[in-house]
Amino acid sequence: MRIGQIVSGLLLAGLWMAAPPAKAQASAPLSPAQEKRVQDILRDMLKAHPELVEQALTDLETQRNDAAKAAILADGRHFAIGPKDAPVQIVEFFDYRCPYCKAAQGWMSNQARRRDVRLVFVEFPVLGPESEEASRAALAAQRQGRYLPFHEALMAHRGALDGPSIERLAKGAGLDIARMRKDMRDPAIDALLRANHERAASLRFNGTPAFVINGQSQEGFDPGALDRLAKPLKAASR
Repeated sequence: MRIGQIVSGLLLAGLWMAAPPAKAQASAPLSPAQEKRVQDILRDMLKAHPELVEQALTDLETQRNDAAKAAILADGRHFAIGPKDAPVQIVEFFDYRCPYCKAAQGWMSNQARRRDVRLVFVEFPVLGPESEEASRAALAAQRQGRYLPFHEALMAHRGALDGPSIERLAKGAGLDIARMRKDMRDPAIDALLRANHERAASLRFNGTPAFVINGQSQEGFDPGALDRLAKPLKAASR
């Protein structure tokens, strides 16, 4: 039985005990005496069954996680590859300066070749100003239709990722640098990065890379674990 059902039952019990059934009105507000009686019943129940509080908090955490995951998939601001109705949905939170994200790039590229997968790229700069500048540049590149080649160039880059390096990589990916720099200052990019950090916090992601695959969370680059989560549905059901 869920906590909500228990509380509803207790509320009804409190009303039953506080007033005769014939006189009780479902729409009438509780009197102070009735409120105290209900509070006493709830307090006694929770003292006797403290696991109900833990279950309620677990249910709330699950609801928040599910809402955050659904919001990511529904957010059209993220660059994505693959059909929207693909049976395998892979979301990656990443930072361009994260060595483990760079290591995971090969795995992501392999998934992109599958016809049953949709990849959603979530910019999640957590390693300082250079990371944020790179993410802003990538989001600006999306407006020029050059997100993927620039993303791949950033992931392949080794060494410092300062402004000149970002511009050099952007030029190699076919970007208009002046337009990119202008778009990087757009408040809409600020809003998206804030949203990404808020959703990561809701999912309790503390670092990168972090994945959500068909609703299941996975932190860190563990190829075996990722392969199991991203297994084709037909194969997984055998």
